[in-house]
Amino acid sequence: MPLMIQTKADETGKEWLRCPFCRRKLLRLEEDSEARGVGLWCVRCKCELEMDVTPGENGHEVTVKRALRRVEREAFCSDFGG
Repeated sequence: MPLMIQTKADETGKEWLRCPFCRRKLLRLEEDSEARGVGLWCVRCKCELEMDVTPGENGHEVTVKRALRRVEREAFCSDFGG
């Protein structure tokens, strides 16, 4: 089952898409931002994410379809099913 994330605005009022593992800011979202199959890479925790972004009533709704983390230079391991 995919992981659902609700985004929140930061202290400046801007909304950010964050890594679900380390909470690092990855992508700034505008009010009308919408995307399917967005691929992002987190340099801090070496995580590769594939997600869908849709605008909601209280911020954006993010569905993480796939999340892969690199484990000590070995192959990726899947954390979420999609």
